[in-house]
Amino acid sequence: MSKYIPELRFKGFCENFEKFQLGQLGTFKNGMNMDKEDMGKGLPFVNLQDVFGNNVVNSSNLGLVNSSSNQREDYSLKSGDMLFIRSSVKPEGVGEAAVIEKTIPNATYSGFLIRFRAEKDIDNKFKRFIFSSSSIRSQIMKKATTSANTNINQDSLKLINVFLPKLFEQQKIGAFFKQLDDTIVLQQELVVQQQQYKKAMLQKMFPQQGECVPKVRFDGFSGNWVNQKINSLVTPVVREVPKPTESYKRLSVRSHAKGTFHQRVEDPSTISMDKLYVIKENDLVVNITFAWEHAIAVAKKEDEGLLVSHRFPTFIIDKSDINFIHQLVSKENFRKKLDLISPGGAGRNRVLNKRDFINLNVSVPKSLEEQQRIGDYLKQLDDTIALHQKKLEDYQQLKKALLQRMFV
Repeated sequence: MSKYIPELRFKGFCENFEKFQLGQLGTFKNGMNMDKEDMGKGLPFVNLQDVFGNNVVNSSNLGLVNSSSNQREDYSLKSGDMLFIRSSVKPEGVGEAAVIEKTIPNATYSGFLIRFRAEKDIDNKFKRFIFSSSSIRSQIMKKATTSANTNINQDSLKLINVFLPKLFEQQKIGAFFKQLDDTIVLQQELVVQQQQYKKAMLQKMFPQQGECVPKVRFDGFSGNWVNQKINSLVTPVVREVPKPTESYKRLSVRSHAKGTFHQRVEDPSTISMDKLYVIKENDLVVNITFAWEHAIAVAKKEDEGLLVSHRFPTFIIDKSDINFIHQLVSKENFRKKLDLISPGGAGRNRVLNKRDFINLNVSVPKSLEEQQRIGDYLKQLDDTIALHQKKLEDYQQLKKALLQRMFV
């Protein structure tokens, strides 16, 4: 007899999990397809978006549909029902499942969803998490089919192997993961709060359009900010080297001021240029092809020594404060400036002229000391956000690992 025991378990439990096919545990029903004119009015309606990325349906923010009494009876949503995504544009979305924690009166659900109604007693919190376990997700992805969308049907879901412990152990596992989920939500909210605070301080610590002084300022500083060209704040630098003959790492710059990333070039012969350029930590790097999309960044320590092409002009931040410049070029109004000096019409083929960039006018404090105070303060906020973000990612990785180890 096979043993169905998870790798990690609460103390006091030693019995095998029991193996079922999902079709043995309950019934399935596809949702209903409604005409466009019936949407947006009437009674609660659960759509694909209410399930995607969630493990519980939030009944307080549902769409509406003009449903009949027969439809509300046939497509009802009771406490404990599960909704599976039947069809998804994103392959990873297919088969995602969310539980109905409490009966939603008069609610129905979309034809992109499949309702599973258990006939065996399974803990609701346990249901929230078992269908996210690596064992079940891998089975669903193997049974899914792909056309324009990725799809799964009732017959395939019925064949999914599900391993259940006794009800009391289900309750322990479900309560544990619910607590972990609540911790993750609180951490996500903390990250968002810190990001919003940083955004507000960016607006207050830099002058708004048409103004010469910021709304919030450190003590000891006064007077108008001044307009200066970029070339009075940074110095162009060219560190030309021959293209390597073996594989190498190159640096690129993300759009939307999201920093840098690395790519490995395995075969240098695929690169048409003979000359490349070396990046050093704290360089200001612009991607002239996507400058209009805010592709600009200050190089990090881990970017030191990486190579770029001529499409990534580089500048030493030697006539201003590095942290201040990092914040300045990350602002939305700087993106607008880059957009205006990136010629071209619709589409993505718009290339920034380097001369236009260095002649760009920006508003800065007269004193380097005030730049430093602003830069240091905002960097401290960035560091705090990064710490909270890292903690959030650690919680998410912990949950992912435990979903693999605490289920069969």
